[in-house]
Amino acid sequence: EQAHGIYRESFRNVTLWQVVNQTHVEEFNISYQYNITTITHKCRYISITLPDVATDGFYPHITGYNAIQSRGAVLVTLQKALNKTASTFHDIHEMEGFLNDAVINNLALFKPPHGTFDVLLTTDPLDPMLSSATIQVTVHPGRAHHLGISAPCRNFNIENICETSIGASPESDDDPCTCIVYNVSEVVALSPIRAYILDSGENILRGTHDPPCKVGGSSCPKQKITMNKESIIGSEICLLHLQDSSSPSYDASKESPKCLLDQPDEVSGIPYNGLYSFTDLALLAPRQATTLYPLLMAFTSPGIIGVSFGIEILPGLAVKLGLALPPRFSLVFQSMYTTVLSSSASPFFVQILDAGGSAVGITDSHSRPVRIICNSAKVGAYPGGPGIGEKDLVYTQRDFAYFASIRLLSPQKGAHDLQFSSPFLHSVTLTVRIIEGHAVRLKVLSMSQAMYTSQPLIMIKPIIVGVYDAGSNYVGSSNLLTKPVYANITDSPIGATKASKIFHNTDFGNIETLQSGEGTVTFDRIHVRSPLIGLYNITFGGDGLLSDIASFLIEIGSPYKLSVPDMHTMFNNKMYELRTDYLSERILRIDAFAVVVMDGGNNLIGQLDVDQLGTGLRRDLITSVRGSLEKSTEHEDSQCSTAGEKQSMTEDKSFIQFSVSTRRTALGESIIDDLQLMRPKSGIYIVTISSPSLVAHSFHITVAPGPMSILDVCGCPTCSYRALDGLCVDSQVYRADTLVSLKHILVVIRDAGGALVQMQEAQQTRNVTVELIYGKNLATGVEVTYTANATILSNRSQTQMLAIDGSVAWCRDGSNGDPIPQFCRPSDVNSEEARNNALEAYSKGVKGAGSRLGAQENSYDHEECAFYGIEPVPKWSGRAYGLYLENPYVGLYRFRFSSYCPMHVCKDASYQELYTAELEITVIPGVPKHLVFLDKPPLSFENDFVITPSIRLRVLDIANNICNDLNTFATVSVFPKARNLDGQIAPLTNGITAFTKLRILGDRGGSYSLQFDVITVGLSMTHFPFILLGCEDVKPNSQNDRKGQCECMPGYTEDIRRGSTAYTGYTDAAKSLSTNTYLYKQVVPMSDVYLRVLHPYGVCVPCANGHYKQSPGPQGCTACPNYMDTSQRNGHPNEMWTTFSGERLPGFLGNYEMNSCHCISQQLHGSDDRSLSTYRSHPEASYTCRSCPIGALCNGLSPEHIVVKSGFWRTSGNITIIYKCPNPNTCLGGVHSVCATGHEGNLCAVCSHGYASSSMDGHNLNCKDCSSAGIGVLVLTTLFVVHGAVVMAVFRIAIRRHNITVGLCRIVLSHFQMMAILQNVDLDWSAAQHFLFQVADKLSAPSIHSFQVACLLQWNHYHYLAYYVSLPGIILLLSVLCYMCFLAHDVWRRKLEFNNEKAEVQEKITSERRKGNDISILQQSLHDLKSAPNFLALGRGTDALLSRIDEKWEDKAGNVIFGPTEDQISEMPATAYDIAICFSLIMFHFSWIIIIKHLVQLIRTRTFVDTGAYLLADLSLSVETRLHRALLLGAVFFSGIYLCIFPGLIFWTLRTNNDRLHWQSVKNRLGFLFQGFHHEFYWWDFVAMGRKLSLLVIAVTLPDHPLMAAHASLCIIQVAAIVHLTREPYSSDRQQALETFSLFILAFMFHAGILKKASGSNYESPHIDVLVFLLQLCLNAGLAWRFSSYLTKDMLKESITAKISAAKEKFSSETSSREGLAHREILDIHSQTKLQSSGMDGNLKCAVHDGRICSTIVDADVPDLWMNHMRLSVNLEMLQTTWRDVKKGHTTRGHHAESL
Repeated sequence: EQAHGIYRESFRNVTLWQVVNQTHVEEFNISYQYNITTITHKCRYISITLPDVATDGFYPHITGYNAIQSRGAVLVTLQKALNKTASTFHDIHEMEGFLNDAVINNLALFKPPHGTFDVLLTTDPLDPMLSSATIQVTVHPGRAHHLGISAPCRNFNIENICETSIGASPESDDDPCTCIVYNVSEVVALSPIRAYILDSGENILRGTHDPPCKVGGSSCPKQKITMNKESIIGSEICLLHLQDSSSPSYDASKESPKCLLDQPDEVSGIPYNGLYSFTDLALLAPRQATTLYPLLMAFTSPGIIGVSFGIEILPGLAVKLGLALPPRFSLVFQSMYTTVLSSSASPFFVQILDAGGSAVGITDSHSRPVRIICNSAKVGAYPGGPGIGEKDLVYTQRDFAYFASIRLLSPQKGAHDLQFSSPFLHSVTLTVRIIEGHAVRLKVLSMSQAMYTSQPLIMIKPIIVGVYDAGSNYVGSSNLLTKPVYANITDSPIGATKASKIFHNTDFGNIETLQSGEGTVTFDRIHVRSPLIGLYNITFGGDGLLSDIASFLIEIGSPYKLSVPDMHTMFNNKMYELRTDYLSERILRIDAFAVVVMDGGNNLIGQLDVDQLGTGLRRDLITSVRGSLEKSTEHEDSQCSTAGEKQSMTEDKSFIQFSVSTRRTALGESIIDDLQLMRPKSGIYIVTISSPSLVAHSFHITVAPGPMSILDVCGCPTCSYRALDGLCVDSQVYRADTLVSLKHILVVIRDAGGALVQMQEAQQTRNVTVELIYGKNLATGVEVTYTANATILSNRSQTQMLAIDGSVAWCRDGSNGDPIPQFCRPSDVNSEEARNNALEAYSKGVKGAGSRLGAQENSYDHEECAFYGIEPVPKWSGRAYGLYLENPYVGLYRFRFSSYCPMHVCKDASYQELYTAELEITVIPGVPKHLVFLDKPPLSFENDFVITPSIRLRVLDIANNICNDLNTFATVSVFPKARNLDGQIAPLTNGITAFTKLRILGDRGGSYSLQFDVITVGLSMTHFPFILLGCEDVKPNSQNDRKGQCECMPGYTEDIRRGSTAYTGYTDAAKSLSTNTYLYKQVVPMSDVYLRVLHPYGVCVPCANGHYKQSPGPQGCTACPNYMDTSQRNGHPNEMWTTFSGERLPGFLGNYEMNSCHCISQQLHGSDDRSLSTYRSHPEASYTCRSCPIGALCNGLSPEHIVVKSGFWRTSGNITIIYKCPNPNTCLGGVHSVCATGHEGNLCAVCSHGYASSSMDGHNLNCKDCSSAGIGVLVLTTLFVVHGAVVMAVFRIAIRRHNITVGLCRIVLSHFQMMAILQNVDLDWSAAQHFLFQVADKLSAPSIHSFQVACLLQWNHYHYLAYYVSLPGIILLLSVLCYMCFLAHDVWRRKLEFNNEKAEVQEKITSERRKGNDISILQQSLHDLKSAPNFLALGRGTDALLSRIDEKWEDKAGNVIFGPTEDQISEMPATAYDIAICFSLIMFHFSWIIIIKHLVQLIRTRTFVDTGAYLLADLSLSVETRLHRALLLGAVFFSGIYLCIFPGLIFWTLRTNNDRLHWQSVKNRLGFLFQGFHHEFYWWDFVAMGRKLSLLVIAVTLPDHPLMAAHASLCIIQVAAIVHLTREPYSSDRQQALETFSLFILAFMFHAGILKKASGSNYESPHIDVLVFLLQLCLNAGLAWRFSSYLTKDMLKESITAKISAAKEKFSSETSSREGLAHREILDIHSQTKLQSSGMDGNLKCAVHDGRICSTIVDADVPDLWMNHMRLSVNLEMLQTTWRDVKKGHTTRGHHAESL
């Protein structure tokens, strides 16, 4: 508006518009832009106001739910009075028409106060020419509408007490306010609560206010105001004692109020002048309440709306203690040593509470001590925690005490009261129940017997032990432990013997097992062995169990055994001590010792050893001695220390000669004093004392080596005692020589028992003499007795020597090569020095060396007892004193060794003369020394002929005499070795031999040495030379044929057939000169002549190539097997070599073994012909060659040497089947088929541990080292988010009301799914193309396989299969969740609408009642709404109404009701069921392709020789397992369901609804499948699914034939494109174009892959790969751009269509609403008029006769009828105005829609 009354409007591109102002309507019809200026006349307006009425502030009452309403404008329009959401009141009205008047017909008073008011009317703007006018309006009290409570008091005094003398509001001081703030106490007296009856204008009804009451009355008994006790939460209400509340002396601040004993059931009153004051009310110990959450008190009155007002309860004084327990606190505990009730993790809080049980909070600033007491159990110290508070109390912090360590110490079973107390406060008690705890202690329950008689073995009668917990509570059957319980004697008497012990063997055990569920354990197997008399304690214990003790007494028993005490005093007071250590003597006397009688417990019987009559017994004592098998601990230095070790093995070592007499006991004791041992050996002896009826007693006596008594010469390693006569014999024989030296003769001195003498006595010097006393000639049998003058001992022999350190030795001389032991005596100064040097060097090398006596040199002569253990080291070289025989004859010689020492010389010696010792040696003949010829051999001779004359030899000794005692054999050997030698052994008799049959078959032309040997004596003699005629002289390349003739060597033949192709020898021009050799044998002496003339042995030539000859002879060479020749050896060409004959030939000639045949190899021939490259198959003995397999390099050797090319693989070295690797880069080839790093397994297509690949497909397998698992978690989470985002985006589009754009999403998903299938066809895709396929796979399916995820999960194909097969179940669960969420939302929305409708009906009832109208219909409506409908049934949507389409029926009132039409049902929104089905279909479409892919991959396997069949999708998984067969069976079953039943069910559902595809519910439910297609092609998506399934099956089942799979897939794509272009199934051009573009991209990608794959190795340009990838990337990017563009345009179009449809629906709804409203108003007026008329007619007819007609007319409700008529008129006028506005607005919206 430019100025008052002047308007300027601008319009653009319109042809028709109207300008409507206050006076006229202007219509324009143009097509260009104009500026229109319209000047109108000046108008006059009327302003209406209502002065002197309060319009701000608050009403002085609390109404409703503790609310105080604010005042507002009183004079309002009628629309505002009826609709609070209407616009603000326009109080300016224009004066119109010729009369210049204004009609004001919609004024109303909103909540006016009672009284008379002036409505002021003035002009606007104010015209001074016109005066204002007033209209007087009187407002009378209305009907009772609701209750009100005086407003809260605003002021409080110092003590926080309300000042109720102040009015509830500034405008009404006469009405006291209501106090709403109190402090907690036991009884809180409330100030008076004044309840008012208000009308709907918030005015107090001082007089008449209720229809049942009379008009003008001051009170209304039927209008009772009641306070609801039940509404008070947290406290109870009571009436105070009248004395407390009415007494003038009562002071509420000093005295506590008291409640009446008899409280009324109801607190109510009758209002007077609209007021009733509730006095004498009090709250009993209320809980604290705040302003936000007050304590509400509700007041009600029949027929009007009640009121609730809140009271704020502030904290009171501290009165009592409260206990806050931890969550889920159990009051039952097990008894333990320390039963913990609270801890720092679950503490107790003791709070300071007021009278209402609420925490006092910060109002209590005291630090109060809170003590814990338990009278039935001991409480642990410091219940607040270590160092917190005191031992039995905790101080409060603010208003609570923290008990973090309440412990009961070993509490007994039962209830225990824990009392928490604090001075001046009421205590609080917590009762806990203690039950039996774990078994922790034992207690002896019963003991059958406590006194026993001492016996060897006492069985303790059963003892029952019970288990108790820490509180000494019998555990009984609640015992949960199963553990062993031990019984041990812990206290016993101290006696002469060791303390008794309990048996610990299997028969007598002290261990019993405490079983779970039992409370006792019985010890009935305890046995005590030999107990002393006295008191014993048995302690019972176990692991983790406290022990208990049981005691028993042992008394003396019956005589049981004998005993020899270590020390004993007889009855005559004479003491005897047992001695057990002695030295060996020839007669050893044992000291006297005592023998006593004892009972079974080792207790002395003494005088109690009596018979039945009390007479003392005298028992016979029998003593025996035997040797022990044990060694003496003191002398266990050497088992060789006694001579007995070399005696006869039949000797009983335990036998000992002894003498002793029989003794008898008296008073239970006796002595043994005459026991003697004869020549005891050193060791341990067992002395046994026995007596009838008593157990014998044995003790040990140890005999140590004694003084010198015996000489022993049998110490050499080869010496031993002869069993027959005990003579020492040296088994080493001595050969006769000019001077024979005895080797090592060692003589030692022993004690009487045969042990080496002790060191002290051995240091005494003793002279030892040796003499030859006997000899026997074995040749003649003559025996000789020698004397000192008649002997063959050499003068060099030393016959007397001094024994030093108990030994003396005669030795031979030592040399550096053969040194002698250190105990040998040197015979000269140099030797003495040599021995001393050796001893000194040895002493420096060996520290701490002990006595040489008794030590051992175990390694010497491999004898443990060599030299009786005397150390032979250090050994030395030199001359030593020894024994020598001069020219001894062959025979036996005996030496005697003796020692005698006179008394004056050996004063300290025990024996002057020692027992002598003898030694016997043997001398055999001397060693033969010479071997000589009698007849020598000839210089040369013919091969294989007996040599004549015979060769003879003889053997002589050192004196050149024939060794006639030598009867052996002689041999001849030929060097170098001959091929055959006959007659080379001849007998040697009396030293002479003759070779009469000697014949030599050797190599011709060789010079031989003839060696003659007599092996037995080591004599030999050589004759050289001896020459045989050579074969090279008679036949080149020949050898001896072992028959005396020459034959062709192996590798040579006489097959030289000229002119024939079948010859096997290699020659240019050679003739065979072979002739009869028998004639040659007859003229051997003339051999030279015959050789030159006849060539009797022929000519030998080498075998040709491809031939060999193993055996010698003239026969032809053998041809090598097929595909073999002799040109190679070990895979390499044969080189020049020298044959047996010395001839130098090429390697392929003259071969003599079949092993020389070698399979031909391509390496030699240099040809690509596979038949020329072979390998040698197994077994090699078959000599079979086979063609080299593809992918390998063969060198003619066995399969183990086949070299696998790069990109190929074989299972093992002996397998000849070569497999091409899916990824050539992973197979490095070689002999062992090495895989690249990170790869292993079949075809190198399995990642090693710690490696992973982004794809399990072998073609794309590229295993890399795994990094951290965190990246895998991040990638897996990202994949889940991406999959969820894709599904939710499609789902959000699919559930739109207009969702045709979901077809675009379906096309793009299908495109990327087919791209993902494309990567399974191995067309040599580049890495970039694989990445593009991976992106498509992740966007179109729930694929989780990637490099990072594979590193994280380490899954194989079975794991991924299980994950993908579980997706249908996950989809089902998510669909159910989706259904429940949408169903809950739908139920909540319907319930909210129902409640709103119910509230509107209640508001209408209140409004109509206020107006005085009939509310029966509304009450009926409210009654119908009392029972809520089944909201779940309402959520069924169209399914609930399908059965009632176009039907009609009658309701209870007889009204005809028509069912919904199909158009109405088609527009009904989708339900939760429809949305859930839509979600499941999208998830099925998103996931089915990858599920089927993994299922189909179970079928395709790959079989490898030697390893079995494996899954092609994962070559680490064998298919020859039960698991795979089970999975295969499950896959068939699952595929049948997922590919047949489930899609068939979907198709059947879609087909049954094909005539309802326009329904909104069907479009949301199944629209993802058919939206975007023509109606007749609603099934087209199943065709697309079949296309994808075909591509998938082809790609998975034909991985080994990629070109075949690619051509088949391309054929499917092309057929699909042709069908798509011809049929045009899409209804949208955009979707048709997008599908066409998708098929084109796929066809292009297949063409590019086929061209690359078909070109093979010719395709090597990386630039072409980059170009193809960029084309693919651009095409797919173009598809994505077109998809986003189409999606944006289609969704915008759908939004516009949705808005237009919504506007049409709103307009239609408003029209229907107006028609229905007008229809209902007319019906209501008609019914009311009819009712009033009938009432008046009836009253007139009935009142004519009784004279009441006048009063009837007066009392008739005519004014009300008139008011209803006026109201209807006003409503119709408003309806008309609204209709015009709506129509005008609809016209404007229609033009706007058309412009859009």
